[in-house]
Amino acid sequence: MTHVALVRSALADLIASVPEVGRVHAYQRFASREAEMKALYVANIAGADQLRGWFVTRTATRERAFTLGTTVQRASWAIVGYMALSDADASELAFDGLVEAIRATWRANPTLGGLVAPVATDDEAGIQVDELATVLFCGVLCHQARLSLKTEFEI
Repeated sequence: MTHVALVRSALADLIASVPEVGRVHAYQRFASREAEMKALYVANIAGADQLRGWFVTRTATRERAFTLGTTVQRASWAIVGYMALSDADASELAFDGLVEAIRATWRANPTLGGLVAPVATDDEAGIQVDELATVLFCGVLCHQARLSLKTEFEI
């Protein structure tokens, strides 16, 4: 398994460790039929099935020579999540809580067990919340989160 694949898997495992986060995929899932796609993101939460799921995908990699004989790869990751919207249940608040739980879980293990070095710049570090929106996903009105993360590792 490549180092990138190990990081991807570790990120998915980290997200999956958050209680009631839903289904987590280590890559962006697709299906040709809406019902099949929806099934990929349905989880049993508190005894009821709900569309609630996440995926991790690499969006970019930059490579640079660090010192003689050492190369560093900086990978950019997108973490995208969906949760069925229920106004009566104030689902936006629950979804926002999941986003913050994912971020807190990362802060507790920012090296993914030694696989990466977290990237910090003057204006950001850790998992960033890029967008929170309401979307139609698989025919269901959902909350959507688009999170991003940058990691580095030597090769």
